[in-house]
Amino acid sequence: MVDWKLTATKLYCETVGQWVTVLVYKDGSVKCSYYERKTAAAKGRGRTPCSGYDKCPVISSYKKDVFQRERQAGGF
Repeated sequence: MVDWKLTATKLYCETVGQWVTVLVYKDGSVKCSYYERKTAAAKGRGRTPCSGYDKCPVISSYKKDVFQRERQAGGF
């Protein structure tokens, strides 16, 4: 078993049409480089770049995969 704090990968996001870096932390929290960058840039303009973390299929799929592999390795 590997003791880890976070894992990251680049995945293609169809919604925004580009590669994004997705981070999954051991505590279950997630971040997306594109969302973080574009949300900061959009502040005050009332627009969000995409559906956000809760509704993002790219993030949820990668997070599910990370924790499934962790369970298979006997980490949880």
